[in-house]
Amino acid sequence: MMRRYLAFTGMTVLLIGLGIGASTSMFSLVVASVLRQPSFDHSDRLVYVWKKTQQEFHEHLPFDVLQIHDQSRTLEQFAAYRLDWFLVGRAKRVGTPTRAIRGGELA
Repeated sequence: MMRRYLAFTGMTVLLIGLGIGASTSMFSLVVASVLRQPSFDHSDRLVYVWKKTQQEFHEHLPFDVLQIHDQSRTLEQFAAYRLDWFLVGRAKRVGTPTRAIRGGELA
């Protein structure tokens, strides 16, 4: 019977495979983000600091981060990160774009 309805059989196998793959990836995401402990000590003491302007929320600029670090009386350790786009590679000709990738800086 599967040979008679080859398109139906192929589509069924494909959909079952996609369902299993989606379930596996969602389970892995939940396990990694919710069920496992973070790999560093005292994760309950982490804080995220940002600045709110009238328009929207902004991450701090490096100067602001240094000011917060110098003025803080409660933070034992301090680290800053920023997500941004980075240009990678060298243009082979003038006017040829390089590759842009999303990455982060950690200070």
